[in-house]
Amino acid sequence: MGNVISMPEAQEDAAPSLSMSNGLTSVFLDVLVLSGSQIANTDREKELNNLLF
Repeated sequence: MGNVISMPEAQEDAAPSLSMSNGLTSVFLDVLVLSGSQIANTDREKELNNLLF
């Protein structure tokens, strides 16, 4: 069973849906969080990264 990430119904035409396996979804979220941690400014934003990794 996989996962589908999509835009809200009102904006469905803006971007295609992403269909991914569970493993790929995990990697996608890891990369997303890591890239966000590079631009973290506040202590709270940096703490979020520490909680996830």
